[in-house]
Amino acid sequence: MADWVHYHDVSFQTLFCINGSAKLVYEDQGEPFMFKEGDCILQPPGIRHQVLESFDDLEVIEVTTPADHATFSDFNMELPNSTVDVHEILMVNNLLTIRPTHESR
Repeated sequence: MADWVHYHDVSFQTLFCINGSAKLVYEDQGEPFMFKEGDCILQPPGIRHQVLESFDDLEVIEVTTPADHATFSDFNMELPNSTVDVHEILMVNNLLTIRPTHESR
């Protein structure tokens, strides 16, 4: 299911895809990419992101701190909003680490 540009008021967030896939895009991280079964994303606090499409009965385990947190929409931002050198994104054994774009908002 597609959604809109948004971010979460969390201090920690990680996503693990256990089934299916989704096309995701993140603030200042370049073009959209496929998040698929076996992938794990460590998502920096406050980073804007969007699910563009989901496929194949997507199932995701999401761990956040705190568990009860606010989610905010950002209707002024369009993603993707920049290009990125693929060497700046670390992918090791299906673990994708997205570099932080800012210290705080």
